[in-house]
This record gives sequence, C-alpha cells and structure tokens, in this order.
Amino acid sequence: MTSNLIRDAIQAATIPKLASAFNLTSAAIASWSANKKVPWPHLVRLAELSDTDLKTLMDANSDAQTQVFRGTSRPLTLLKDLADLETAVSWGGGEVNHSLNQEVFLRDDALKSLSAKHDIELRLLKVMVKTTKSFKLEYDTLTSLDQLFPDKATQRAALAQASSTLGVGVHEVNRRLRRWGITPPPLASVAARRQLQGRRTLNKERLAIAVQSYIKGSHNIEDAAALGETSSDYLYRLARNALDVFGESLRELRSFPDYVRAALAEDAYRILRGDADNQALYSDSILRLYRKVGNRVAKPVPASPRDGYVELLPAVVRDEISTNDVAAFKETPEDTVKQRFTGLLVGIGLTWGAVERMSSAHREALYQLLIRKPAETP
Repeated sequence: MTSNLIRDAIQAATIPKLASAFNLTSAAIASWSANKKVPWPHLVRLAELSDTDLKTLMDANSDAQTQVFRGTSRPLTLLKDLADLETAVSWGGGEVNHSLNQEVFLRDDALKSLSAKHDIELRLLKVMVKTTKSFKLEYDTLTSLDQLFPDKATQRAALAQASSTLGVGVHEVNRRLRRWGITPPPLASVAARRQLQGRRTLNKERLAIAVQSYIKGSHNIEDAAALGETSSDYLYRLARNALDVFGESLRELRSFPDYVRAALAEDAYRILRGDADNQALYSDSILRLYRKVGNRVAKPVPASPRDGYVELLPAVVRDEISTNDVAAFKETPEDTVKQRFTGLLVGIGLTWGAVERMSSAHREALYQLLIRKPAETP
C-alpha cells in the first residue's frame, strides 16, 4: 500500500483516539483512511492530534478524489481486457461464425486468467461471453461517449449513434455506461460551471480553516493568511466580520482564554462556510457565561451520581458521567434529569438538548466556565 499523508496522519493519531475526540465511530474514522479524505470541519483537529502541518494536510485533502458511489459496476479495464482477448482469438465481426469462435473463446485459458485478475467468477465471464455480440465494439462505442459535448443536440445524436451501433435502446446504452463505470459526462458548459463551483468551495474551505486557526491562536495573521492562500488584510477582515456576529472585536480576542477562543473559532468556521443557518452557534451563551464568571478561579471537583444537580452539571457536560447513570442512581426518569439540567442552563440561553449537539470545543469551554468558583477571601 502506497503512503498517503491523510492515512499517515490518522495512523499517527490512532483511530480510537480520533473516534473519541470527534465523538464518531471507529468505522467512520477508518473510512477516512480508506478514502484518503477527511471532512473539512475535522481537519484542524486532526492536524493537532497527529502533529502534522495543517497546510500540508489541507493540500493532501484537496488533492484527494471525491468518492462517488455508482452502484454495482465492473471495472472498465475488464471490458478492455475482454476486447483485447477477443481480438487475439479472432472472434466478432459476423453472425455466421459467431458460435464457433465463441467456443474457442470459452476454451481459451486467458479467460481463466482474467477471472483471477479481476476477481470475478469464471461462470459470470462465460455468461458475458454468451450474451455479448462483441466486446471490442462495445468498448470502442462506450468509451467514445466519455467526452464533453458542446450542447444537448450533439449529446443526443452521439447516444443515438451508439444505440444504433450496439443494436440496443438509448436507455440500455446509459445502463451499460453505468455498469462499466463510465459516468455520462455533463455538457461542456455545465462541466465548466461545476469546476468553477468546486474551486469556490475549496477556497471557502481554505479561508474558513485559516480564520479558525487565527482566532483559535494556532497561527498568527501572516501564517494564517499563507494557510488560506490570501492576504493578511483580507483574512483579518474575514475574522473581524465573523466576530462581529457575537459583538466581539479582534482586540478583545487576545484577552480570552484558549478554551473560549477555541469555541469562537469553531463558530467562525461555520459562519464562513455558510453553515450558520443550518447549525446553531453557541458562542453567545459561552460569552455570556464568561462575562459572569471569567474572573473566578477554576476548581474542578470529582463528581459522583449522588451529588446534587449543580455539582453534577460540569461532569455531565464533559461526559465524565452520563445522564443515564444519574437517572439510574437517583431512580428518576432520564427525561426528568435532562429537564433539571436545562433549568440550570436556561439562564445563558441553553437547553440540555443544545449541549448534546455541541462540538467538543464548545463543551470544553462550557465545562471550564462551570467549574469556576468565587475566589476565597483570606
């Protein structure tokens, strides 16, 4: 297996550790390694956990091919090998000698080699031989359709010609294209528009990650601008606009502790990607609580289900104790336990359901603020 930066980063951080950090299953993390592509929102955290350069990781993620599911299909290389084998045994080109040459074809040892090479049953290959007029004709016809057409009229004419050549309907031509993994390409104008949209999406991802890294404090403005492949002034303006949503400025940002900056960075990333309408932003609540308790001293205290709800809240927010454990110990329905926690959080505009949907950065910030107590007077 050839080396790949995405796969190496995942192996360096280990799948169990990443699954725990992202609150995902090990199978989901393993699929990133298999596809050699990581969802963009998780890229910064992966770089930190694997101690990998973020810009290099972004470049590798940009180069990774998008995985497209096409249903049950066969590799086009199999059709090419069958066409070459057909030419070698001189089969095809007429109905008169079809059956005789087909028998030669079926007896050829090369067919067994193709079965092993492409991991397909010999029985299925023989069925294909018996039901196919000419592999070479099908290969040449179908691959000729793998091009960009200037307009729909030209595209329809090409499909009609292929239909006539193979002696099947247009729908059957499209079915065979899909079966051999040849996706009928869009028109040239559509392809150009999709390519432009792809570049815009990639640029948006890069800028969002760069701003997230700057607000979080992982990079200074110059390094973050280089990460986003833009100017420092433009990146600064993007970061300022993202913080304006919460009524904060970049000058105030420097006074915030790291966990508050991480929560702000998470929401800034969502805003710049355009996800703010679909995903709730929690920094307002985090900042409201920070202004109330920011000057207090952090005093983490081990909690157990026998404690009161106020003492239990930080541990449950951090997943040290589950609401199910609390409900079982207190012999109370879990929904009632969640309602009690909602009652403690409603003052900062949160519900327990919102806490369950929070990212790990938001939950860590909430935990750090909840464990802060007034300083003891001498």
